[in-house]
Amino acid sequence: LRKNGDIPHIPIIAFTATREESDIEKCLSAGFDACLSKSIWQPEWEKDIEDILKEYLIKKETGENKYQALDPKIISEAKDMMDGKFNDFITYYLEDAQTHLDTLKKLAQKDQNAQKAVLPAHTLKAASRVVGALHLSTMAGHLEARALILASQNKNSSALQISITQLEKIYEHVKPLLLKEIE
Repeated sequence: LRKNGDIPHIPIIAFTATREESDIEKCLSAGFDACLSKSIWQPEWEKDIEDILKEYLIKKETGENKYQALDPKIISEAKDMMDGKFNDFITYYLEDAQTHLDTLKKLAQKDQNAQKAVLPAHTLKAASRVVGALHLSTMAGHLEARALILASQNKNSSALQISITQLEKIYEHVKPLLLKEIE
Protein backbone atom coordinates (compact mmCIF):
# COMPACT_ATOMS: atom_id res chain seq x y z
CA LEU A 1 0.00 0.00 0.00
CA ARG A 2 2.76 2.44 0.93
CA LYS A 3 4.78 1.94 -2.26
CA ASN A 4 1.98 3.05 -4.58
CA GLY A 5 1.93 6.85 -4.38
CA ASP A 6 -1.55 6.97 -5.88
CA ILE A 7 -3.16 5.25 -2.91
CA PRO A 8 -4.14 7.61 -0.07
CA HIS A 9 -2.44 7.07 3.26
CA ILE A 10 -4.44 4.54 5.25
CA PRO A 11 -3.51 4.16 8.92
CA ILE A 12 -2.19 0.70 9.64
CA ILE A 13 -1.64 -0.43 13.23
CA ALA A 14 0.29 -3.60 13.97
CA PHE A 15 -0.50 -5.71 17.00
CA THR A 16 2.39 -7.88 18.13
CA ALA A 17 2.36 -10.80 20.50
CA THR A 18 5.15 -9.34 22.62
CA ARG A 19 6.64 -5.98 23.55
CA GLU A 20 10.03 -6.92 22.13
CA GLU A 21 11.87 -3.92 20.69
CA SER A 22 12.87 -5.96 17.62
CA ASP A 23 9.20 -6.73 16.82
CA ILE A 24 8.27 -3.08 17.15
CA GLU A 25 11.15 -1.95 14.94
CA LYS A 26 10.23 -4.52 12.27
CA CYS A 27 6.65 -3.24 12.20
CA LEU A 28 7.63 0.42 12.00
CA SER A 29 10.26 -0.28 9.36
CA ALA A 30 7.63 -2.13 7.33
CA GLY A 31 5.55 1.07 7.22
CA PHE A 32 3.00 0.63 10.00
CA ASP A 33 1.79 3.86 11.60
CA ALA A 34 1.89 2.37 15.08
CA CYS A 35 2.70 -0.87 16.81
CA LEU A 36 0.86 -2.01 19.91
CA SER A 37 1.44 -5.09 22.03
CA LYS A 38 -1.55 -7.33 22.53
CA SER A 39 0.14 -9.22 25.37
CA ILE A 40 -0.92 -6.57 27.89
CA TRP A 41 -3.92 -4.26 27.59
CA GLN A 42 -2.77 -0.71 27.69
CA PRO A 43 -5.29 2.05 28.40
CA GLU A 44 -3.45 4.44 26.10
CA TRP A 45 -4.32 2.17 23.15
CA GLU A 46 -7.65 3.90 22.84
CA LYS A 47 -5.95 7.29 22.64
CA ASP A 48 -3.33 6.03 20.14
CA ILE A 49 -5.95 4.53 17.86
CA GLU A 50 -8.28 7.50 18.23
CA ASP A 51 -5.48 9.96 17.38
CA ILE A 52 -4.37 7.99 14.32
CA LEU A 53 -7.95 7.70 13.06
CA LYS A 54 -8.72 11.38 13.73
CA GLU A 55 -5.69 12.43 11.72
CA TYR A 56 -6.73 10.08 8.90
CA LEU A 57 -10.33 11.37 8.85
CA ILE A 58 -9.27 15.02 8.86
CA LYS A 59 -6.95 14.40 5.94
CA LYS A 60 -9.65 12.45 4.13
CA GLU A 61 -12.19 15.26 4.59
CA THR A 62 -9.74 17.94 3.44
CA GLY A 63 -8.42 15.91 0.53
CA GLU A 64 -4.94 15.79 2.04
CA ASN A 65 -4.89 12.04 2.57
CA LYS A 66 -1.74 11.38 0.58
CA TYR A 67 1.15 10.81 2.96
CA GLN A 68 3.91 13.38 2.72
CA ALA A 69 6.93 13.29 4.98
CA LEU A 70 7.44 17.00 4.21
CA ASP A 71 4.89 19.58 3.17
CA PRO A 72 6.29 21.20 -0.01
CA LYS A 73 4.25 24.37 0.50
CA ILE A 74 5.74 24.95 3.95
CA ILE A 75 9.25 24.23 2.64
CA SER A 76 8.77 26.71 -0.21
CA GLU A 77 7.40 29.41 2.10
CA ALA A 78 10.27 28.88 4.56
CA LYS A 79 12.84 29.22 1.78
CA ASP A 80 11.22 32.47 0.64
CA MET A 81 10.97 33.96 4.13
CA MET A 82 14.44 33.03 5.32
CA ASP A 83 16.23 35.03 2.68
CA GLY A 84 19.23 32.74 2.23
CA LYS A 85 19.28 31.41 5.80
CA PHE A 86 17.17 28.33 5.06
CA ASN A 87 20.17 25.97 4.97
CA ASP A 88 21.39 27.16 8.38
CA PHE A 89 17.87 26.85 9.77
CA ILE A 90 17.47 23.25 8.58
CA THR A 91 20.94 22.32 9.85
CA TYR A 92 20.06 23.74 13.27
CA TYR A 93 16.69 21.98 13.25
CA LEU A 94 18.28 18.61 12.47
CA GLU A 95 20.82 18.99 15.28
CA ASP A 96 18.19 20.22 17.73
CA ALA A 97 15.70 17.48 16.79
CA GLN A 98 18.36 14.82 17.32
CA THR A 99 19.19 16.31 20.73
CA HIS A 100 15.53 16.18 21.77
CA LEU A 101 15.17 12.60 20.54
CA ASP A 102 18.30 11.59 22.46
CA THR A 103 16.91 13.27 25.59
CA LEU A 104 13.61 11.40 25.21
CA LYS A 105 15.39 8.06 24.73
CA LYS A 106 17.52 8.64 27.84
CA LEU A 107 14.46 9.58 29.89
CA ALA A 108 12.68 6.39 28.87
CA GLN A 109 15.74 4.25 29.59
CA LYS A 110 16.26 5.82 33.01
CA ASP A 111 12.55 5.46 33.81
CA GLN A 112 12.20 9.00 35.11
CA ASN A 113 9.07 11.02 35.77
CA ALA A 114 7.13 11.30 32.50
CA GLN A 115 6.75 15.06 33.06
CA LYS A 116 10.39 15.47 31.97
CA ALA A 117 9.45 14.24 28.48
CA VAL A 118 6.88 17.00 27.92
CA LEU A 119 9.27 19.85 27.03
CA PRO A 120 11.45 17.98 24.50
CA ALA A 121 8.35 16.46 22.87
CA HIS A 122 6.66 19.87 22.72
CA THR A 123 9.74 21.55 21.25
CA LEU A 124 10.11 18.81 18.65
CA LYS A 125 6.41 19.14 17.79
CA ALA A 126 6.63 22.90 17.22
CA ALA A 127 9.93 22.90 15.34
CA SER A 128 8.89 20.03 13.08
CA ARG A 129 5.74 21.87 12.06
CA VAL A 130 7.81 24.93 11.11
CA VAL A 131 10.06 22.89 8.77
CA GLY A 132 7.09 21.13 7.18
CA ALA A 133 7.53 17.73 8.84
CA LEU A 134 3.85 17.56 9.75
CA HIS A 135 3.61 13.82 10.48
CA LEU A 136 6.64 14.06 12.77
CA SER A 137 5.05 17.08 14.45
CA THR A 138 1.78 15.22 14.97
CA MET A 139 3.50 12.20 16.47
CA ALA A 140 5.59 14.43 18.76
CA GLY A 141 2.31 16.01 19.86
CA HIS A 142 0.91 12.57 20.65
CA LEU A 143 4.02 11.82 22.69
CA GLU A 144 3.66 15.13 24.53
CA ALA A 145 0.01 14.37 25.36
CA ARG A 146 0.83 10.85 26.52
CA ALA A 147 3.66 12.19 28.72
CA LEU A 148 1.24 14.66 30.33
CA ILE A 149 -1.29 11.90 30.98
CA LEU A 150 1.36 9.61 32.47
CA ALA A 151 2.73 12.43 34.61
CA SER A 152 -0.77 13.14 35.96
CA GLN A 153 -0.93 9.46 36.94
CA ASN A 154 2.53 9.63 38.56
CA LYS A 155 3.89 7.15 36.04
CA ASN A 156 7.41 7.06 34.71
CA SER A 157 8.80 7.67 31.25
CA SER A 158 9.53 4.01 30.43
CA ALA A 159 5.90 3.75 29.29
CA LEU A 160 6.82 6.14 26.46
CA GLN A 161 9.46 3.86 24.92
CA ILE A 162 7.31 2.59 22.03
CA SER A 163 6.16 6.11 21.11
CA ILE A 164 9.73 7.39 21.22
CA THR A 165 10.85 4.56 18.94
CA GLN A 166 8.07 5.45 16.48
CA LEU A 167 9.06 9.11 16.60
CA GLU A 168 12.69 8.24 15.94
CA LYS A 169 11.72 6.14 12.89
CA ILE A 170 9.74 9.03 11.44
CA TYR A 171 12.66 11.41 12.06
CA GLU A 172 15.04 9.01 10.28
CA HIS A 173 12.70 9.17 7.29
CA VAL A 174 12.45 12.98 7.36
CA LYS A 175 16.14 13.74 7.94
CA PRO A 176 17.48 12.75 4.48
CA LEU A 177 14.60 14.56 2.82
CA LEU A 178 15.50 17.78 4.64
CA LEU A 179 19.19 17.30 3.84
CA LYS A 180 18.23 16.98 0.19
CA GLU A 181 16.43 20.35 0.43
CA ILE A 182 19.67 22.08 1.45
CA GLU A 183 22.02 20.45 -1.06
